[in-house]
Amino acid sequence: VLLALKGRLQRKRKAFQFFLCHHKEGAGNFARLLKMSLMENGGPRCNVFLDSDNLSDLAVLYNIVRSDVEQLVVLCSSKIFSRSWCVGEI
Repeated sequence: VLLALKGRLQRKRKAFQFFLCHHKEGAGNFARLLKMSLMENGGPRCNVFLDSDNLSDLAVLYNIVRSDVEQLVVLCSSKIFSRSWCVGEI
């Protein structure tokens, strides 16, 4: 049990604590406000992925979601499933 606990404590932190999955037209402004709030209240080590700020290469988007994110936050607007990128992130 102690070895398992030690392993969890020593695990490398992921690059982003939150990934905001959203449809720009339906929730773009809310995503921006949520990112600002999470970063303000999450402490200095809180990093939030918002595509308009953090995405520089579309080819690595799904790898970021899969490997570098602790919590996926899906902003469920009415059009979230109309974009293939949003569906892929989920």
